[in-house]
Amino acid sequence: MQAKTKTLIITLSVLGVAVAVGIPTGLILGENLKAPTVSYGDFSGDAYSYDMTAGRIKYQACDGDYSDLTAVDAFNISLDLLSDIENYRLQGYGQATALIVTQDIRSTIIRDGDSYFEESFSKSSMVQCAWRMYQSEDDVRQYRGELTSLETATFDETEGETYSFPSYAERMGRLISDRSIYIVSDKTVLPDGISSFEKDGDGYRLHIDLHPGLAVLNYVKQMQTVSDLPSPPSFNSFSLEMEMDESLRPVSLTTFESYYATTSMGIGSNVNGEMTTYFELDGGFEIPSLNEPESYDHV
Repeated sequence: MQAKTKTLIITLSVLGVAVAVGIPTGLILGENLKAPTVSYGDFSGDAYSYDMTAGRIKYQACDGDYSDLTAVDAFNISLDLLSDIENYRLQGYGQATALIVTQDIRSTIIRDGDSYFEESFSKSSMVQCAWRMYQSEDDVRQYRGELTSLETATFDETEGETYSFPSYAERMGRLISDRSIYIVSDKTVLPDGISSFEKDGDGYRLHIDLHPGLAVLNYVKQMQTVSDLPSPPSFNSFSLEMEMDESLRPVSLTTFESYYATTSMGIGSNVNGEMTTYFELDGGFEIPSLNEPESYDHV
């Protein structure tokens, strides 16, 4: 089954609900700015995807020293290594700012065998959002709840929606089990941007500036769905930094994004966000029941 062969999505993002991360926080502000027009429908994410089969061959040929890999190879290989781990947790901490409003974000993804869980919380003085998703071998169940704090919420079992894998992927840009919602390949790296990969102590570190349109082809689907946007946001910039251990397993991932989005009322704003996701790969994590809280330990 497709969900078994893919790895956890690194989509704990900074957009509004981080459910993947996010609910554009600037959309609640009443400043009418003229938005640029972007037609993402003219592109297919598959045409820009990374060749993971070739990446695995490169990884095996390194024989324990990964210094000669490119940043694109290292990013994709590092996340793909999660497919070999049956139990882990990812936790994201972020903020998105529009004008004078700052949205705080928390997000968790857990894999336990063939089951996946994601929660995304987002809170400011003007907007509060809470989502939980459960992916089984057959489908994805999605719930929208009410925040009780930045890190806790309540949900109603009767108000969940069930989606097939194709329907959920079209709605959210990816499955919870997918390796990444961002498209990182030689075709999506910004030609005049920074792309670096180097040793850092016992591990490795990379930075990549990505094309603000092509790299987010899947991500904008999620943004539009979660925030009920009439059109996809228009990205000004998108970049990421990543830390890996000596075996190239991911330690942390930080994304930096800037975009413009408009609500159905025609109100728009520029938003700047930053999100750091920590990878806990030592196992022992259980998927919580619908109203069982997760603990956040990296604050």
